[in-house]
Amino acid sequence: MKINVRYFASIRDITGRDEECIEINSDDINELKTILFKKYPELLDRRQIFFAINEEYYNGQRLKDSDNIAVFPQVSGG
Repeated sequence: MKINVRYFASIRDITGRDEECIEINSDDINELKTILFKKYPELLDRRQIFFAINEEYYNGQRLKDSDNIAVFPQVSGG
């Protein structure tokens, strides 16, 4: 299945792109994480990376073809 992945803030700086289409063979977000960490090893240095699927924070839901995935760093602020 193909999913659209969008990168934000420092994650975008690491990947050098705003978004890309990635093909995965599983509906498990762990496969996407594996692909991203292999493609962009600097992501492994990040303390926390967060994911949202179709504008909802990831909380265990399964991926579907054509999902829109947002990848962003931990947000800080006060």
